Amino acid sequence: MTKLPSKVNAVYWTRWNADIRLTQVPQSYNVLYLFAAGRSGDAGGIGWGMNDIDADIRTVRARGQRVVLSTGARARELTSPHGR
Repeated sequence: MTKLPSKVNAVYWTRWNADIRLTQVPQSYNVLYLFAAGRSGDAGGIGWGMNDIDADIRTVRARGQRVVLSTGARARELTSPHGR
C-alpha cells in the first residue's frame, strides 16, 4: 500500500463532475478522493459510469497524485458475499 504524503492537500472529486475531468484537478492537490463509485458487474465489482476514468487515474498517479477510492452512497449500496 502506498503511503500518503506527510502533508496532504486533498480534494473530493465526485462522479457527477462530468464536466471536470480528473486530470484537470490542479497538481497542488496531492491526494484525490474519488467519491461514490457504485456496483458494476459481478459481486465485488465497482464502476464509475465514465469512459475515461481509468486513463485519468493512471495519468494523475503518474504525475505523483495519490488516488483514494470511496464506494457506495445513498441508493448505490455495495454488498459482499461475506456480509456488509
